Amino acid sequence: MPDEKPQPPAATAPVAAPPKPATPPAAAHDAHPAPPAPPKKKKAEGILVKKPGQWTCLVKDEKGKNCEGKLKRYYATGEDVVRQAGSNAELYRCMECHSLYRPENPGHDPAARWSEV
Repeated sequence: MPDEKPQPPAATAPVAAPPKPATPPAAAHDAHPAPPAPPKKKKAEGILVKKPGQWTCLVKDEKGKNCEGKLKRYYATGEDVVRQAGSNAELYRCMECHSLYRPENPGHDPAARWSEV
């Protein structure tokens, strides 16, 4: 038997790969899902009174926390706001929940000059 040459291994039939799915799985498709939408902030009914020097909104949300949006000077153009506050009223609006405030002492608010910037 020393004269026998080693035989090459017999060729095997290639194994077929499993077929790919027509659509990728949902987990692979959305690697980074969109973040959930932020909760809507509750707008206060009517016009609230702004204390002298108050810069942030004090409207409570569903959890009992203050809105704390910045108050900026608001020049009313809507009929309902003009009817409630008057045409030349000094108003402030929360930038987060859009609640309206009027100053406690109109024309005498030290924060008024900074909110118009």
